[in-house]
Amino acid sequence: MSTIHQLIATHCTYGTSALERRKGEDADQVLGYSVRASSLEGGALTGGYRKIERLLYYCLPRDAPAEAKRQLTAASAPKRLIYVPAIDDLEVLAQVCYRPTDTAGRTGSYFAHCLARQKSDAHDPWSVLDCLKLWAAPGWIEEDTAALTSRLDGLSGLEPMLVGRRPAIDERVVWSFLTAAAGGAFDDPCGVIPPRWRQKSPDERRGLLAALLGGCLDTNASPSNSLLVVAEPSLAALLFFGIIRLFPPLAGSKELSFSTFETDVDRRRFVLTATCFQSPGSTDLPPQVYKSSRTLAVVNTSIGCWPCTRAVMLGEDERAGRWSGFGKTECGLHTLENEK
Repeated sequence: MSTIHQLIATHCTYGTSALERRKGEDADQVLGYSVRASSLEGGALTGGYRKIERLLYYCLPRDAPAEAKRQLTAASAPKRLIYVPAIDDLEVLAQVCYRPTDTAGRTGSYFAHCLARQKSDAHDPWSVLDCLKLWAAPGWIEEDTAALTSRLDGLSGLEPMLVGRRPAIDERVVWSFLTAAAGGAFDDPCGVIPPRWRQKSPDERRGLLAALLGGCLDTNASPSNSLLVVAEPSLAALLFFGIIRLFPPLAGSKELSFSTFETDVDRRRFVLTATCFQSPGSTDLPPQVYKSSRTLAVVNTSIGCWPCTRAVMLGEDERAGRWSGFGKTECGLHTLENEK
Protein backbone atom coordinates (compact mmCIF):
# COMPACT_ATOMS: atom_id res chain seq x y z
CA MET A 1 0.00 0.00 0.00
CA SER A 2 1.44 3.37 -1.00
CA THR A 3 2.00 6.08 1.57
CA ILE A 4 -0.74 8.61 2.26
CA HIS A 5 0.95 11.99 2.31
CA GLN A 6 -0.21 14.89 4.45
CA LEU A 7 -0.18 18.49 3.26
CA ILE A 8 -1.35 21.61 5.07
CA ALA A 9 -2.03 24.72 3.02
CA THR A 10 -2.90 28.18 4.30
CA HIS A 11 -1.77 31.80 4.16
CA CYS A 12 1.93 31.92 5.02
CA THR A 13 4.90 34.14 5.54
CA TYR A 14 8.22 33.34 3.87
CA GLY A 15 9.35 31.89 7.17
CA THR A 16 6.38 29.60 7.78
CA SER A 17 6.04 28.27 4.22
CA ALA A 18 7.39 24.75 3.78
CA LEU A 19 8.27 25.72 0.20
CA GLU A 20 10.36 28.72 1.22
CA ARG A 21 11.59 28.31 4.80
CA ARG A 22 13.41 31.63 4.78
CA LYS A 23 15.07 32.97 7.90
CA GLY A 24 16.21 36.36 9.11
CA GLU A 25 14.59 39.57 7.91
CA ASP A 26 12.59 37.85 5.17
CA ALA A 27 10.94 35.34 7.52
CA ASP A 28 8.14 37.67 8.64
CA GLN A 29 7.29 39.00 5.18
CA VAL A 30 3.90 37.96 3.84
CA LEU A 31 4.13 35.35 1.09
CA GLY A 32 0.51 34.37 0.42
CA TYR A 33 -1.15 30.97 0.09
CA SER A 34 1.40 28.19 0.22
CA VAL A 35 2.21 24.87 1.86
CA ARG A 36 2.56 25.27 5.61
CA ALA A 37 3.60 21.69 6.37
CA SER A 38 3.86 18.36 4.53
CA SER A 39 5.26 14.85 4.48
CA LEU A 40 6.40 15.52 0.91
CA GLU A 41 9.56 17.36 -0.01
CA GLY A 42 11.25 18.97 -2.99
CA GLY A 43 9.74 18.52 -6.42
CA ALA A 44 7.17 16.02 -5.18
CA LEU A 45 5.81 18.65 -2.77
CA THR A 46 5.70 21.40 -5.38
CA GLY A 47 4.02 19.14 -7.95
CA GLY A 48 1.53 17.71 -5.49
CA TYR A 49 0.48 21.13 -4.25
CA ARG A 50 -0.07 22.42 -7.77
CA LYS A 51 -2.41 19.52 -8.47
CA ILE A 52 -4.63 19.91 -5.42
CA GLU A 53 -4.60 23.68 -4.80
CA ARG A 54 -7.60 24.13 -7.12
CA LEU A 55 -9.67 22.33 -4.46
CA LEU A 56 -8.49 24.61 -1.66
CA TYR A 57 -10.74 27.62 -1.10
CA TYR A 58 -13.25 28.83 1.43
CA CYS A 59 -16.14 31.29 1.44
CA LEU A 60 -18.60 31.81 4.29
CA PRO A 61 -22.33 31.26 3.59
CA ARG A 62 -23.59 33.81 1.09
CA ASP A 63 -25.93 35.42 3.65
CA ALA A 64 -23.28 35.75 6.39
CA PRO A 65 -23.16 39.35 7.71
CA ALA A 66 -19.89 41.30 7.60
CA GLU A 67 -19.33 40.98 11.35
CA ALA A 68 -19.40 37.19 11.07
CA LYS A 69 -16.08 37.28 9.21
CA ARG A 70 -14.36 38.34 12.42
CA GLN A 71 -16.50 36.41 14.87
CA LEU A 72 -16.52 32.96 13.28
CA THR A 73 -13.65 30.52 13.84
CA ALA A 74 -12.53 27.16 12.51
CA ALA A 75 -14.71 25.54 15.18
CA SER A 76 -17.88 27.60 14.59
CA ALA A 77 -17.87 28.14 10.81
CA PRO A 78 -19.06 25.42 8.37
CA LYS A 79 -16.40 22.84 7.54
CA ARG A 80 -15.61 21.52 4.08
CA LEU A 81 -14.85 17.80 4.10
CA ILE A 82 -14.11 16.97 0.47
CA TYR A 83 -13.15 13.83 -1.40
CA VAL A 84 -12.05 13.53 -5.02
CA PRO A 85 -11.13 10.04 -6.33
CA ALA A 86 -8.90 11.38 -9.09
CA ILE A 87 -7.31 14.77 -9.60
CA ASP A 88 -4.62 14.07 -12.14
CA ASP A 89 -2.87 11.03 -10.63
CA LEU A 90 -3.84 11.69 -7.01
CA GLU A 91 -6.68 10.60 -4.75
CA VAL A 92 -7.47 13.43 -2.32
CA LEU A 93 -9.36 13.76 0.97
CA ALA A 94 -9.23 17.13 2.73
CA GLN A 95 -10.76 19.20 5.48
CA VAL A 96 -10.89 22.93 4.78
CA CYS A 97 -11.66 25.23 7.72
CA TYR A 98 -12.33 28.93 8.02
CA ARG A 99 -9.45 31.14 9.17
CA PRO A 100 -10.63 34.57 10.44
CA THR A 101 -7.52 36.49 9.36
CA ASP A 102 -4.54 35.78 7.14
CA THR A 103 -0.87 36.55 7.89
CA ALA A 104 -1.36 40.10 6.61
CA GLY A 105 -4.22 40.69 9.07
CA ARG A 106 -6.90 40.70 6.37
CA THR A 107 -10.30 39.21 7.14
CA GLY A 108 -11.27 35.82 5.73
CA SER A 109 -8.89 33.00 4.84
CA TYR A 110 -8.69 29.20 4.98
CA PHE A 111 -6.71 26.43 6.62
CA ALA A 112 -6.64 23.14 4.72
CA HIS A 113 -5.37 19.75 5.89
CA CYS A 114 -5.09 17.38 2.92
CA LEU A 115 -4.44 13.67 2.55
CA ALA A 116 -3.21 12.57 -0.87
CA ARG A 117 -2.20 9.24 -2.32
CA GLN A 118 -0.84 8.24 -5.71
CA LYS A 119 -3.39 6.30 -7.72
CA SER A 120 -2.26 2.79 -8.58
CA ASP A 121 -3.59 -0.52 -9.84
CA ALA A 122 -1.79 -2.10 -6.89
CA HIS A 123 -4.40 -0.91 -4.40
CA ASP A 124 -8.10 -0.11 -4.32
CA PRO A 125 -9.34 3.48 -4.01
CA TRP A 126 -10.35 4.63 -0.56
CA SER A 127 -13.82 3.65 0.52
CA VAL A 128 -16.03 6.75 0.40
CA LEU A 129 -17.69 5.49 3.59
CA ASP A 130 -14.30 5.42 5.32
CA CYS A 131 -13.67 8.97 4.13
CA LEU A 132 -16.98 10.16 5.60
CA LYS A 133 -16.14 8.42 8.87
CA LEU A 134 -13.36 10.98 9.21
CA TRP A 135 -15.85 13.81 9.72
CA ALA A 136 -14.53 15.78 12.74
CA ALA A 137 -11.79 13.16 13.29
CA PRO A 138 -9.28 14.22 15.97
CA GLY A 139 -6.39 13.74 13.54
CA TRP A 140 -7.37 16.79 11.47
CA ILE A 141 -5.36 19.94 12.15
CA GLU A 142 -7.68 22.96 11.98
CA GLU A 143 -5.59 26.01 12.88
CA ASP A 144 -2.09 27.37 12.43
CA THR A 145 -0.03 27.52 15.61
CA ALA A 146 3.58 28.17 16.51
CA ALA A 147 3.87 24.51 17.52
CA LEU A 148 3.15 23.33 13.96
CA THR A 149 6.39 22.33 12.27
CA SER A 150 6.94 22.19 8.53
CA ARG A 151 7.47 18.41 8.54
CA LEU A 152 4.62 15.92 8.87
CA ASP A 153 4.71 12.12 8.81
CA GLY A 154 3.13 10.05 6.09
CA LEU A 155 0.27 7.70 6.99
CA SER A 156 -0.18 4.00 6.30
CA GLY A 157 -3.97 4.33 6.09
CA LEU A 158 -6.93 6.53 6.99
CA GLU A 159 -7.62 4.92 10.36
CA PRO A 160 -4.79 6.71 12.23
CA MET A 161 -6.74 9.96 11.72
CA LEU A 162 -9.27 8.64 14.26
CA VAL A 163 -6.54 8.39 16.94
CA GLY A 164 -8.19 5.25 18.32
CA ARG A 165 -11.61 6.88 18.79
CA ARG A 166 -15.00 5.89 17.42
CA PRO A 167 -15.92 7.70 14.19
CA ALA A 168 -18.29 10.64 14.53
CA ILE A 169 -20.31 9.09 11.69
CA ASP A 170 -21.01 5.37 11.40
CA GLU A 171 -23.91 2.94 11.00
CA ARG A 172 -24.97 3.40 14.62
CA VAL A 173 -25.42 7.15 14.22
CA VAL A 174 -27.43 6.61 11.02
CA TRP A 175 -29.63 4.04 12.77
CA SER A 176 -30.18 6.44 15.64
CA PHE A 177 -31.10 9.23 13.20
CA LEU A 178 -33.71 6.96 11.61
CA THR A 179 -35.23 5.46 14.75
CA ALA A 180 -34.80 7.66 17.84
CA ALA A 181 -37.94 9.33 19.18
CA ALA A 182 -38.36 13.08 18.78
CA GLY A 183 -36.42 14.76 21.56
CA GLY A 184 -35.18 11.37 22.77
CA ALA A 185 -31.73 9.89 23.27
CA PHE A 186 -29.52 9.59 20.19
CA ASP A 187 -26.41 7.48 19.68
CA ASP A 188 -24.52 10.54 18.47
CA PRO A 189 -21.44 11.11 20.66
CA CYS A 190 -20.02 13.94 18.53
CA GLY A 191 -23.27 15.87 18.00
CA VAL A 192 -23.50 15.30 14.26
CA ILE A 193 -27.32 15.46 14.23
CA PRO A 194 -28.45 19.12 14.49
CA PRO A 195 -30.87 20.02 17.33
CA ARG A 196 -33.71 20.83 14.91
CA TRP A 197 -33.61 17.29 13.51
CA ARG A 198 -33.50 15.75 16.96
CA GLN A 199 -36.92 17.30 17.58
CA LYS A 200 -38.45 15.84 14.42
CA SER A 201 -40.19 12.47 14.31
CA PRO A 202 -38.47 9.32 13.01
CA ASP A 203 -40.88 9.35 10.06
CA GLU A 204 -39.70 12.83 9.08
CA ARG A 205 -36.06 11.83 9.32
CA ARG A 206 -36.64 8.66 7.35
CA GLY A 207 -38.51 10.70 4.73
CA LEU A 208 -35.51 12.96 4.31
CA LEU A 209 -33.12 10.05 3.72
CA ALA A 210 -35.66 8.38 1.43
CA ALA A 211 -35.87 11.51 -0.73
CA LEU A 212 -32.11 11.55 -1.19
CA LEU A 213 -31.96 7.83 -1.86
CA GLY A 214 -34.82 8.10 -4.33
CA GLY A 215 -32.93 10.68 -6.34
CA CYS A 216 -29.92 8.39 -6.56
CA LEU A 217 -32.05 5.43 -7.60
CA ASP A 218 -33.89 7.37 -10.29
CA THR A 219 -30.88 8.65 -12.16
CA ASN A 220 -27.77 7.14 -10.56
CA ALA A 221 -25.62 10.01 -9.31
CA SER A 222 -22.66 10.78 -11.58
CA PRO A 223 -20.48 13.76 -12.52
CA SER A 224 -23.16 14.87 -14.99
CA ASN A 225 -26.09 14.35 -12.60
CA SER A 226 -25.33 15.56 -9.10
CA LEU A 227 -27.19 15.79 -5.84
CA LEU A 228 -27.39 19.09 -3.95
CA VAL A 229 -28.47 19.20 -0.31
CA VAL A 230 -29.13 22.34 1.71
CA ALA A 231 -28.14 21.23 5.19
CA GLU A 232 -25.61 21.77 7.94
CA PRO A 233 -22.26 20.19 6.93
CA SER A 234 -22.42 17.59 9.71
CA LEU A 235 -25.93 16.54 8.67
CA ALA A 236 -24.86 16.47 5.02
CA ALA A 237 -21.98 14.13 5.88
CA LEU A 238 -24.36 11.86 7.77
CA LEU A 239 -26.90 11.82 4.91
CA PHE A 240 -24.18 11.11 2.35
CA PHE A 241 -23.01 8.20 4.50
CA GLY A 242 -26.56 6.92 4.82
CA ILE A 243 -27.44 6.90 1.12
CA ILE A 244 -24.08 5.37 0.14
CA ARG A 245 -24.48 2.68 2.81
CA LEU A 246 -28.00 1.86 1.59
CA PHE A 247 -27.20 2.04 -2.14
CA PRO A 248 -24.10 -0.13 -2.82
CA PRO A 249 -23.82 0.80 -6.53
CA LEU A 250 -23.15 4.37 -5.44
CA ALA A 251 -20.41 3.22 -3.07
CA GLY A 252 -18.80 1.28 -5.90
CA SER A 253 -18.67 4.20 -8.31
CA LYS A 254 -15.13 5.17 -9.26
CA GLU A 255 -16.28 8.75 -9.94
CA LEU A 256 -18.08 9.44 -6.66
CA SER A 257 -16.92 12.66 -5.00
CA PHE A 258 -18.40 14.82 -2.27
CA SER A 259 -18.19 18.12 -0.44
CA THR A 260 -20.04 18.92 2.78
CA PHE A 261 -20.01 22.68 2.18
CA GLU A 262 -19.87 24.77 -0.98
CA THR A 263 -20.96 28.39 -1.30
CA ASP A 264 -20.93 28.66 -5.10
CA VAL A 265 -23.50 26.00 -5.98
CA ASP A 266 -23.68 27.16 -9.60
CA ARG A 267 -20.25 25.60 -10.22
CA ARG A 268 -20.45 22.30 -8.44
CA ARG A 269 -17.40 20.11 -8.78
CA PHE A 270 -18.69 17.15 -6.77
CA VAL A 271 -21.28 14.42 -7.31
CA LEU A 272 -22.63 14.91 -3.78
CA THR A 273 -22.66 18.56 -2.73
CA ALA A 274 -24.02 20.39 0.30
CA THR A 275 -24.48 24.05 1.09
CA CYS A 276 -25.94 25.95 4.03
CA PHE A 277 -26.88 29.45 5.10
CA GLN A 278 -26.23 31.62 8.12
CA SER A 279 -30.00 32.16 8.45
CA PRO A 280 -31.44 28.95 6.93
CA GLY A 281 -35.06 29.78 7.74
CA SER A 282 -35.06 32.96 5.65
CA THR A 283 -32.60 32.24 2.84
CA ASP A 284 -33.11 30.09 -0.24
CA LEU A 285 -31.10 29.03 -3.26
CA PRO A 286 -31.20 31.13 -6.45
CA PRO A 287 -34.06 29.96 -8.71
CA GLN A 288 -31.69 28.95 -11.49
CA VAL A 289 -30.10 26.32 -9.25
CA TYR A 290 -33.37 24.39 -9.09
CA LYS A 291 -33.53 24.43 -12.89
CA SER A 292 -29.91 23.37 -13.44
CA SER A 293 -29.54 20.66 -16.06
CA ARG A 294 -26.63 19.24 -14.02
CA THR A 295 -28.77 18.66 -10.97
CA LEU A 296 -30.04 15.21 -10.12
CA ALA A 297 -32.09 16.51 -7.22
CA VAL A 298 -32.18 19.47 -4.86
CA VAL A 299 -33.24 18.81 -1.28
CA ASN A 300 -33.57 21.89 0.92
CA THR A 301 -33.88 20.78 4.54
CA SER A 302 -34.30 24.35 5.80
CA ILE A 303 -37.17 25.87 3.79
CA GLY A 304 -40.65 24.55 4.55
CA CYS A 305 -41.24 21.52 6.76
CA TRP A 306 -40.88 17.78 6.31
CA PRO A 307 -42.60 15.95 4.65
CA CYS A 308 -44.19 19.06 3.09
CA THR A 309 -40.96 19.60 1.12
CA ARG A 310 -39.47 17.02 -1.20
CA ALA A 311 -36.64 16.84 -3.69
CA VAL A 312 -36.99 18.91 -6.87
CA MET A 313 -36.23 16.64 -9.77
CA LEU A 314 -34.85 17.37 -13.23
CA GLY A 315 -37.18 19.46 -15.40
CA GLU A 316 -39.48 20.53 -12.54
CA ASP A 317 -40.26 24.08 -11.49
CA GLU A 318 -38.08 25.35 -8.67
CA ARG A 319 -41.07 25.41 -6.26
CA ALA A 320 -42.39 21.98 -7.24
CA GLY A 321 -41.06 20.36 -4.09
CA ARG A 322 -42.83 22.71 -1.68
CA TRP A 323 -46.14 21.56 -0.17
CA SER A 324 -46.04 18.61 -2.56
CA GLY A 325 -49.36 16.74 -2.45
CA PHE A 326 -51.02 19.30 -0.17
CA GLY A 327 -52.94 21.36 -2.76
CA LYS A 328 -51.38 24.61 -1.51
CA THR A 329 -48.45 26.85 -2.39
CA GLU A 330 -48.05 29.07 0.66
CA CYS A 331 -47.15 28.40 4.28
CA GLY A 332 -50.00 30.52 5.73
CA LEU A 333 -47.88 33.45 6.83
CA HIS A 334 -49.05 35.55 3.88
CA THR A 335 -52.69 34.77 4.71
CA LEU A 336 -52.21 35.86 8.31
CA GLU A 337 -50.61 39.10 7.15
CA ASN A 338 -53.55 39.88 4.87
CA GLU A 339 -56.05 39.29 7.67
CA LYS A 340 -54.49 41.93 9.96
